[in-house]
Amino acid sequence: MIGDPEALPVFAAVTRPDGSVEHVRVGQAIRIGDRFELSFAPLSIGAPPPVRTKAAPLATDAHPEPSRPMPAGDDPVAGLEFLADRARRVLADPKKAKWHDEQRVLLQAIEAELARKRSTFAEAR
Repeated sequence: MIGDPEALPVFAAVTRPDGSVEHVRVGQAIRIGDRFELSFAPLSIGAPPPVRTKAAPLATDAHPEPSRPMPAGDDPVAGLEFLADRARRVLADPKKAKWHDEQRVLLQAIEAELARKRSTFAEAR
């Protein structure tokens, strides 16, 4: 169920015709033992975008959009560092307290993955 406080958000990167990339929430992942169970929100491909109004925000509005583009390329560490920085900015903003619990969990997972990747890289040297 979307909105579960223990769930991690799942995003898809969508490339717009102008070349910009928008990260759209498509569902959530919940850890069950040593695996993740994915739940997806209703999806449509090729449909016109929904009409947005101030009175009826989309579910994706629960996740602040990045203020700068995600790093391009095949460097997963740079991508993780970007996401960690974004989570830290959300946590530092008292106006975004609504998302602090979710961002704390996300930041812990990102930092653990960064540590794992860095130790793997150091061992490879």
